[in-house]
Amino acid sequence: RQAMADGNLQLPRAREVANMALNAGTLVGQQRTAQGRLEPALEAVMSGGIVNVTFWAHRCVPLVRFSGVGAPGLILYDNSHTRIAHVEPMLTINAIPAFNDNYIWCLSNSEDRKALVVDPGQAEPVIEFLTDNGLELDTILVTHHHPDHVGGVSKLAATVSDCRIIGPANSPFKGATSEVHPGDEVVWQQFTFSVLGVPGHTLDHIAYYTDVHVNDRPVLFCGDTLFVCGCGRLFEGSPEQMKRSLESLRSLPDDTAVYCAHEYTLANLKFARHWLPDDEPLRDFEARCQKRRDDGMPTVPSILGEEKQLNPFLRWDDKAVIKAAHQYAQTAGLSVESDNDVFAATRHGKDTF
Repeated sequence: RQAMADGNLQLPRAREVANMALNAGTLVGQQRTAQGRLEPALEAVMSGGIVNVTFWAHRCVPLVRFSGVGAPGLILYDNSHTRIAHVEPMLTINAIPAFNDNYIWCLSNSEDRKALVVDPGQAEPVIEFLTDNGLELDTILVTHHHPDHVGGVSKLAATVSDCRIIGPANSPFKGATSEVHPGDEVVWQQFTFSVLGVPGHTLDHIAYYTDVHVNDRPVLFCGDTLFVCGCGRLFEGSPEQMKRSLESLRSLPDDTAVYCAHEYTLANLKFARHWLPDDEPLRDFEARCQKRRDDGMPTVPSILGEEKQLNPFLRWDDKAVIKAAHQYAQTAGLSVESDNDVFAATRHGKDTF
């Protein structure tokens, strides 16, 4: 508020205001130009693990913007050159809705306007999004061969002169310019994605994980393997394969953002609440997700740490899930003697729910 009253805020004053924010312990500051042409003038990283503050000088008048930690927030100071309401980070991931419930993920760099998309089952919504945002596609990541994940690949690739198409080796999908195996790495700009083998939903299914943070979190593009409070149906693989695949994802850091490919959350939660009717955190999470959908907002990405606590398909060693699996197995004629059996019974329960 003091900064807003000062009019044209100069850098010494900006430092003073930033220190005030640091003392409050709640804010991150960033200064950039309205046109996006950044000129570094001063960078001060304040130690103590609370916040980082970066200043950029406008050609005419300095502009200081603050955002809440980990999420876009309101500007506390502005000037006559701009009235932008939210911070625009350099690297962003956006959901492009497709079909009835698919999400095509677009990772983009606002500085060079390059973009990567994941599992483009339709070309048209991607072309519209890229055009509206002034982005140029240069890379496509494919997780598996199903048409709702690859149907738009060839049309998209035809719109640019040189587009990398990265997909799983030994796959029915034959449109990749680069085939990758589990254990390989894919590099895009400053990102190095580890290729993870996650068979189960399909035998060729892979996922892409990077510990480079976007919105303060590592990133997992997991296709149809792990959903919010659910997992993919087993079209080609076995329960044992899917459980191993999910176990590899469960081993990733808790703060990982999970970018799955479908908005199945409320349906998954309906089953999860049926399977675990006394689970209060699940009940509360369902209410939060219902509110987001009522507000027209996606429930994806989820946070892996929450999935480990809530998702019954990641809780094969949880006493409540084991008990539910045993109860279901008695009526379904199944045997439950191991973690694999617990997972298989839970998946069978969802398939017949």
